[in-house]
Amino acid sequence: MRKSSLCILILLAIIHTTIFAAVHTTSLGGFYSFGYINQNSETYSGTAVGLNLRTTSFFKSLEKFGIRYDLRAAKSLKLKENNNSASGIKGFDLDLGVALAYQQRLTYLSFVEAGLGIQAIGTTKQYTTSEDQRVNQHLLLGVGAFLDYHYALKNKFALNIGANAKMPLIGFARYGAKNDPKTGRVTAKGLEISPHVGVTFIF
Repeated sequence: MRKSSLCILILLAIIHTTIFAAVHTTSLGGFYSFGYINQNSETYSGTAVGLNLRTTSFFKSLEKFGIRYDLRAAKSLKLKENNNSASGIKGFDLDLGVALAYQQRLTYLSFVEAGLGIQAIGTTKQYTTSEDQRVNQHLLLGVGAFLDYHYALKNKFALNIGANAKMPLIGFARYGAKNDPKTGRVTAKGLEISPHVGVTFIF
């Protein structure tokens, strides 16, 4: 029931934005992330690099407010499971976020965007530790926040510098020893920070 209600709210937000949006920004850039997730007493920490596609549509009636969509794909650089270093890491991370955004102009050439929303956090990883071959595949729901600074470069393009943060809460996972993994619902906590830099197209 909760999942159905969440999907309906997201769909309504998309429809509302499509009809009433007045200002749009689309950004593409790279990021570096670091953080940890504690998932049913199993702790994963590490760093990653990836690409981030972000689009913000602002409401005509509430000029400074809008909806932000965020799609991120990342590849792990380093990974630890319960302080055991992993090697031979295969797989990737894929996140999708929807957030309420606020825009504030700073100067004629610059403005900031900030917001808070819902984050779907996914990963599919296989790796080896000193214990054995391991697997960590999960889809978690959490909260996300962002802060972006945009500085106009030429015409409708701007330099984008900022950071994203995400905190997982609940979800489903398949994790543990590769030949005998645990599967089921999990509760999670943690924090990941992702500084990014890219180019924004304003239209």
